[in-house]
Amino acid sequence: MTVTKKVLTSQLKSLIDAGIVQRRVLATMPPQTEYSLTDRGTEIRALMVQMSIAGEALVEETAAPVEITYTSRCIDQS
Repeated sequence: MTVTKKVLTSQLKSLIDAGIVQRRVLATMPPQTEYSLTDRGTEIRALMVQMSIAGEALVEETAAPVEITYTSRCIDQS
């Protein structure tokens, strides 16, 4: 899957604004940028892992295909 620089930059900015990801510019040559989860991001990640596990168990129980669609609406824009 290929993501354009514009889309990646936009998504990272949204995650930073939501307090999920933090950005740090490293004093290297050439300059590098490091992104990492905040405490809030780590909490959300744990919830997403649990939801994934529950979803996989549901699929195994029902043997029915489940389609999950992610959209930008999944991220709180406030």
